[in-house]
Amino acid sequence: MLTQNGKVKITDFGIAKAASAVPLTRTGMVVGTAQYVSPEQAQGFPVNAASDVYSLGVVGYELLSGKRPFTGDSSVSIALAHVSNNPPPLSTGISAPTRELISIAMRKDPATRFADGAEFQQAIADARAGRRPTKTFVAATPPQPQASTAELAAVPNGTTHVPALEHAQAPAPAPTKKSGGFGIGVLIALFTLVAILGAV
Repeated sequence: MLTQNGKVKITDFGIAKAASAVPLTRTGMVVGTAQYVSPEQAQGFPVNAASDVYSLGVVGYELLSGKRPFTGDSSVSIALAHVSNNPPPLSTGISAPTRELISIAMRKDPATRFADGAEFQQAIADARAGRRPTKTFVAATPPQPQASTAELAAVPNGTTHVPALEHAQAPAPAPTKKSGGFGIGVLIALFTLVAILGAV
């Protein structure tokens, strides 16, 4: 959350609270909020900084569009959408660099996203300046599953254990449209959040 004087405050400690209540390494389970879970996390694959980039990309999408990219009747259906579906296109009223920034951050393959907070931060700075965000290409390495599918188990504070979704196929991301518009305020917020994550 951004305060009126521009300070950033973290307000959701659901995962931290859940960690003291239930084991986070239970076989076949991944912990997270389904609305923001990365495709690899939903499938039980190893996660890294690119997974955080995806989740922050989802936050950026929600800030720009006023809605989450995926909804469903259950945590499992939402997690499956993150694995298999492309989000609805952002409005063409949003600048092309900003739309491309979010598109790259939300790619299904973590190797084709921004690698970490530092690369994401630089891409945000590019988009704020009206330049296309850049991504350093890294050859994709097929992830190895860590666990098998298991039953969904709810935990406190709106956080859920989402079963590993095995064998889900993720389509290639849709082409990004080009057009001018707004999004600078959201980019500033994302820039600040990335800087904070990088300092942690």
